[in-house]
Amino acid sequence: MLFFGTCGYPIGVLQMSTFLIPLRARDLGASLEMVGIIVGAGSLLGMVLAVPAGALADRIGAKHSFIIGALINGVTFAIFAATDSYWVMLVLQIIRGIPHSMAWVASQTYASAMSTPDTRVHVMGRFSFMTNISSLFSPILVGAVAEIVGVQPAFLFLLVVSVIHMAAWLPLPDARMQGRATGGGQGAGYGVALQLMKRRPAQIAILLTFIRLWLGSAYGAFFPLLLKEHGFGTAVIGTIMSGNGIISAVTGLWSDRLARRSSNEMATAISLGIGTLGLALCPYLIFMPVVYAPSGLVGVGMGLSMPLVLAILSEEVPPGQRGVAMGMRTTANQGGALVAPPIMGFLFGVAGTGGGFLLGAIICWAMIGGAVYLHLTDPARKGRAEVRPQRGGSA
Repeated sequence: MLFFGTCGYPIGVLQMSTFLIPLRARDLGASLEMVGIIVGAGSLLGMVLAVPAGALADRIGAKHSFIIGALINGVTFAIFAATDSYWVMLVLQIIRGIPHSMAWVASQTYASAMSTPDTRVHVMGRFSFMTNISSLFSPILVGAVAEIVGVQPAFLFLLVVSVIHMAAWLPLPDARMQGRATGGGQGAGYGVALQLMKRRPAQIAILLTFIRLWLGSAYGAFFPLLLKEHGFGTAVIGTIMSGNGIISAVTGLWSDRLARRSSNEMATAISLGIGTLGLALCPYLIFMPVVYAPSGLVGVGMGLSMPLVLAILSEEVPPGQRGVAMGMRTTANQGGALVAPPIMGFLFGVAGTGGGFLLGAIICWAMIGGAVYLHLTDPARKGRAEVRPQRGGSA
């Protein structure tokens, strides 16, 4: 289906931009702390406006929201290719958080609209698989392009990708859900979001989402810089970073089986704990061929956790409010992506490379422990497990 072939666009361009932006900022003389601020700034407006983006997807349809987001994204990448100032890059990153949230929330909402309670984890597993395939090829492609034309002109490749995906979504049917606009006008969706956040599973899903993006942002923003400082070429760095996508794509298909042996919440926590181990090992496995190991461990965490978090939210939210729910999840996404890079940059300045990655991992493990505590102390946990639908086979 055309949707599954293009649903990974928001993650793909995020991976590619996260790959290029730190390298370009360092070329322009930015410090590691400033690199962290620039990378994190891309999540500022996206975090604030993700819930309204979800309400917009509920109101005008996920298809139209995605197309608008891809169009604005493409314009910002064109300006990235033209600027020679990392201060302008900072401003562009702030702006770009809006279209990224629009496209990503719309993609998740469209996938949710296609699923039923019996097929939810199955559909979300396929969705996760395709977004992970996008994560797999994006660093390889952009690394090769940057090796050939240079880092700055490589932003034009992201413009082309945005235009292609915008055009690909035009013929898609506008998947709409029963009662899809309910509550969308209550404070641009914030009223609905506050009501949903009173539910313990929603709290856990949002926290796990924040952790997931903390892990991905800390790894994706700084591991390429570490590799470059150790003499790895841009194209090789691209293959190393793509290892994350390879493992994510494979392990994402097994998330349903893992959840059947415990619960969506515990399976997500376990997978993120494994991924965090990869973050801690980054500075210690910086030689061939074991340099691919941290990428693989992070890939396990990212691949298994995504469909599980989506399933937690989808099971708790009425169909007409799933756009807002996915906006809440994207707010947590952007929150993790906003705070992780500056904090990691600070930790590197205080504790050095090895200590910085390790301290970042310890923070991540502590948050995972908090999510597990919330799940185990949920008074409605036993009753909820009994009424959840039996899941079908893995995709």
